[in-house]
Amino acid sequence: MSFVSKLAGHVTGQRRLDLTTGPGADQTGQGRSEADRPPPAFPPPMSRLPSAFTTVLKCVSLLHVTHTRVYEFTETKGESMLPTLNSHGDYVHVSKWYRNGRDVQMGDCVVLQKPNDSNRRVCKRITGMPGDYVLVDPSLAEEDTYPLHYKDTNGADPLDMYIKVPRGHVWVTGDNLPYSLDSRTYNVVPMGLITGKVVAANDMNKPLWDEEGKILGFRKVGNTFVDAVQ
Repeated sequence: MSFVSKLAGHVTGQRRLDLTTGPGADQTGQGRSEADRPPPAFPPPMSRLPSAFTTVLKCVSLLHVTHTRVYEFTETKGESMLPTLNSHGDYVHVSKWYRNGRDVQMGDCVVLQKPNDSNRRVCKRITGMPGDYVLVDPSLAEEDTYPLHYKDTNGADPLDMYIKVPRGHVWVTGDNLPYSLDSRTYNVVPMGLITGKVVAANDMNKPLWDEEGKILGFRKVGNTFVDAVQ
């Protein structure tokens, strides 16, 4: 065999070796191009469960924090807050900034845990702040709260008719006194039971868009004491 023939055979063998060991080759030694490769396999569904569970857990945690610390939209029932809130069909917007009595004022409409039933929440109006002397039944007088220095001009001792609201507590009543169970029944309420302040309400009995341009009868729930003074 001539030198030229040996050299040609060597080059041919080298090319075969490149085809079997290059990027397109598989483990069997048969060459494959990029287009011949099978598509990548997707991970099995079970392997994606931890990631999905983590996402759901984050969403639930965010909703819980928002509901307990920021804002709540909840239904109210009963006649105790008429005419401010309807006996049925009203949903109130509750700001959790005022949770535990933070920055509340007399006249605020608040949501609180019922002192004699921790499983129930009620909506009432603050009619006495710490240090105030409050008439047990506000329907007996035009004003239901008097400052600490109040004295009866007739010389009678008003303390026989009034109760002093202790520190860290408030006195609450319903706007519809004859149909309200409130501090007249369960006495003063610890501020720690206040879960938020009612700032607005929607009436689900109203049309979606009424003649006044309000959505579902949206209205603000104000502070009766501050608004009256102003």
